[in-house]
Amino acid sequence: MRAKLTHPIRAIREPFGTAGLVVACIALLLGATGAAYAAGKLTGTQKKEVEKIAKKVSKPGPAGPGGPAGPAGPAGVKGDTGVKGDTGAAGQNGESVKLGAAPGCTEGGAKLTVGGQSQEVCNGENGEIQTLADHLEPGKTETGAFVVRGENAVVLVTAISFAIPLTQELDGAHVQSNAIGFPTQDETLCNEKTEPEKAACLGNLQTAKENCPGTGAEPKAKSGFLCVYTMDELHLFDLNPPIIRGRAEVNTLGFPASNGANTTGARLRWQTDGEPGGSEVSGTFAVTG
Repeated sequence: MRAKLTHPIRAIREPFGTAGLVVACIALLLGATGAAYAAGKLTGTQKKEVEKIAKKVSKPGPAGPGGPAGPAGPAGVKGDTGVKGDTGAAGQNGESVKLGAAPGCTEGGAKLTVGGQSQEVCNGENGEIQTLADHLEPGKTETGAFVVRGENAVVLVTAISFAIPLTQELDGAHVQSNAIGFPTQDETLCNEKTEPEKAACLGNLQTAKENCPGTGAEPKAKSGFLCVYTMDELHLFDLNPPIIRGRAEVNTLGFPASNGANTTGARLRWQTDGEPGGSEVSGTFAVTG
């Protein structure tokens, strides 16, 4: 007896039937391409077989690029005003500061108390009134300024005063005028002399610079010396101004005057070379005890 062989196509067709096989193939094709399929009139078993085959064959494609951001939405409508809250409870009354004695203050004071906390506020110690010294102490320096003006004068005279008196008067050897206020002019005057006066003049100038090592802007003086620095010499109202000698004469106050300075100040004198005219001189000084 011969065995009955089954045809390959028939083996596939038998579970589904001829129409079912066609629908299944179409569903399989559409499922593999990601498209949807319309279920025909398949039995429940046929549907399950088709879905099983579609799941095996179909694969998800790669994720697509993100789309652009959408436009901002319109502003929302303002909400209604909320209901007013209840009134809070009244606060407690503040406590005033109380003043009392301050037993810890030796110079007197007051004790402040508030909120259960206390603090003593004491008076400062009795201060001493500062007064000027009776005399300028050795090594201490005081400085000042001066100005003198003459409209029609050949000689200009003014005085300087020491706020703190010196312990003793100064003789002419301890007074220098324009020690380095006009060094070029002083050296020029010395160079105009002949020997031996020239050498003596330059030597005196060097000594003066050592005794008065300052300037008009920063006057200084060696201990026991008065130094006068002429800063500006102005000639006013004259087309041919006179020449003011750069070095002022420093004399004691009173009559007769002599070279030097009193304990309270000195007289300064300038001599002009030429006809009387408007002139002004200003400067500074320093004196060291």
